[in-house]
Amino acid sequence: MSTESEASEGSASNLSSYKIGDWLLNAHSNQLTKDGRSVELEYRLMNLLVFLLENRDRVLAKDEILRAVWPKKVVNDDSVAVAISQLRKALEDNPRAPTYIKTIPGVGYQFIHQDQIDIPVANSTVEASEPAKVVRPIKTYAAVAGLMMCLGMFAVLIYTRETAKPLAPMPKESPVSPTHNANLFTQAAGLTASPNAEDWRTAVKLLRQFIQENPTNAPAYLNLAETKIKLFADRFAETENYLELTALLNKALELDPDLARAHAWLAELIFVHDLNPAKAEKHFKLAVALAPRDDFVHYRYAHFLFIYKRFSEAQEQINISRGLNPLSFSGTNMVWIYLLQGNNELAERELERIQSTEEVDKYFKIAAQNVYYQMGNEQKVYENMQWFFKRAQFNEEKINVLNQAFSEGGLKAVYRWLLEHKETADVGQYTPPISWARYAIAVGDNKSAMNYLEQAFAKRQPHVECAVADPHYAPLKDEVKFKEFVARFGSSVTR
Repeated sequence: MSTESEASEGSASNLSSYKIGDWLLNAHSNQLTKDGRSVELEYRLMNLLVFLLENRDRVLAKDEILRAVWPKKVVNDDSVAVAISQLRKALEDNPRAPTYIKTIPGVGYQFIHQDQIDIPVANSTVEASEPAKVVRPIKTYAAVAGLMMCLGMFAVLIYTRETAKPLAPMPKESPVSPTHNANLFTQAAGLTASPNAEDWRTAVKLLRQFIQENPTNAPAYLNLAETKIKLFADRFAETENYLELTALLNKALELDPDLARAHAWLAELIFVHDLNPAKAEKHFKLAVALAPRDDFVHYRYAHFLFIYKRFSEAQEQINISRGLNPLSFSGTNMVWIYLLQGNNELAERELERIQSTEEVDKYFKIAAQNVYYQMGNEQKVYENMQWFFKRAQFNEEKINVLNQAFSEGGLKAVYRWLLEHKETADVGQYTPPISWARYAIAVGDNKSAMNYLEQAFAKRQPHVECAVADPHYAPLKDEVKFKEFVARFGSSVTR
């Protein structure tokens, strides 16, 4: 970390222009130009690019880059990673198949496009349309391999409708053909997008084979982690599963520190398992900075923010997510924000807006139960709960018993029956022990509710963190044990 006082700024170079393949960099105007298009760089990014160019014969450590580009400023390694990512976007460089800037895992970065670079151009009069030199044949192989890999990433990843990003190129020493490797990943990605758990297991097998043949392919480790998260389901944060998943994600980030989704998933795991909101938020913020146009990372960060009742920031992230992916409007994110704010009327209005045009799903039904429960509309709560009875394939006898309980004693009687019979199916209140805690709260048995919450906490069950903000847990707020329980989650970092 650089800790020098703010006295003077680093200077890029006295040279005014650089020809970088098809790009012309004008260091005076901070502009990159190619084919008549211009990209204006921030002053710091221009300094960083020039520093990389003028030291292209060696690998630059992060500390050296910090001293050269951020002198006299208090910044950390994340500033370098974010700036490198922004430069790559400006240069249209793929970090998984880099043409210009290569990440050297655990060391730093190097400018690698030496076979096309003329440095310097004496002044800024070189035209952007000047013909670029011919790319050497070895680049053609990388481009073909990269294209083949891109095919494998057009599969929906966990909890998002976005397609995945292109894969890194295969290591040149791989004895297996590019087509074979691409097919392995393509098959795995397609199976991961399936709703069938057996397909996910097959995807895991294919991804393991792919990694054995391509041990330096960072997105493969990320995709394997995401597939396993789907398979682990509510058990993904249990200690043994957590250890495996974080190992895969850390390996992906070791190979490519700019994998935004790896940072987002690592943040989620750190938050739920380690109860370290400050460290989790660091990864969330880095994910957003690295992939500002990936709606997935904004969505995951929003969930974290509204757990800590940082509603304006959460809504900002949701609005960004919706702007990037209009399909996000069909989700229930805003329903939850309104609900956690105590604005039940707006939450109901958002439910009605979605329901008027969309086919409702599990997540809609969960949100609807919670909204109508807070509004005291037992009939609507039970109607939404009945959807889950069918989904869980309750037999006719059980459904009749529950209907009778509701008819005679309302929701409290239904929750009491579910609790007494230790029902394990998800009826819109998640799964045990969280669901049993919620039933116990509804029937007024706070002692049992705390016991079940402790069990959920011990196994790091997802949704246990929601007790911090979910109004369903309000009847416990004066309980000493509940206050101690909530305190374990700490307070989140504020901007």
